[in-house]
Amino acid sequence: MAILFNRKESQEQCESIARIEQGLAPDSDDYIFRGLILNQNSVTQLLPCCYRDAVGFYYNALVSFAQGLYSVSKKNYSWASVQLYYSVYYACRATLGFDKYIIIRKGDLFKLKIADAEQTQKLNNRNDHKMTIDCYKKTYGQTDYLLSNNIDNIDFYTWIAELREITHYKQKHFKEPDYLNPFNVIASELKLGKMICNLLEHYSTNWNLYCFQEEYAAIVGPYRLIIDAHQKYIQQTERISTLQRKYIDKIFKDIKWSNIVPSILQ
Repeated sequence: MAILFNRKESQEQCESIARIEQGLAPDSDDYIFRGLILNQNSVTQLLPCCYRDAVGFYYNALVSFAQGLYSVSKKNYSWASVQLYYSVYYACRATLGFDKYIIIRKGDLFKLKIADAEQTQKLNNRNDHKMTIDCYKKTYGQTDYLLSNNIDNIDFYTWIAELREITHYKQKHFKEPDYLNPFNVIASELKLGKMICNLLEHYSTNWNLYCFQEEYAAIVGPYRLIIDAHQKYIQQTERISTLQRKYIDKIFKDIKWSNIVPSILQ
């Protein structure tokens, strides 16, 4: 049985634009993205697709973050590190989309700013995650708070990617019932009977400070990035659906941190 799914609207629309510009049949796979230049008409077609995709990425970021917190609350630290990393990846995609940048693929990956006379820019690696985050870092530079300081002499994005790669690929098995050292403090506090909601309430007193402390960054960094994405999300007319909101709301209620819901599910 075939697995049915919906592709990214921006990808499909760019494929259609490229086929038309290159004189190809509507179902041709011979189109190329290299050298694709937008005009005002194609911008008008692409912008709604870009924003809808960005809202989808924002939802993915929220789900990944909420599920990561739930995994932490259940002491499943290995899987939590993967989920929290994915929340960063999706939040980067969402923020880029809200600012009219898309990443499309035809063999290679291409960045495209949706504006009149803008042209595709080939990215230097075919790895979606690495290139998306590198693209985000180059696009925003030091205007992004998470690039204003380092963790162990590397930026936050490199650090959390390394945490995920160690967990997923480099060690021979998950460490449960143990955990990697970035979770030392959190694990110790949970063992003392504190709940994840108590820890999050404490971090919320100064999110910016905790972003760059290794023992907190796996949770605080993704949340800071989601907050930044949320500021752009609320400027859109598109919204996550009621069912999607209820799903995330339930996860937060399971960890008894319901006061976060109004701030990032608005």
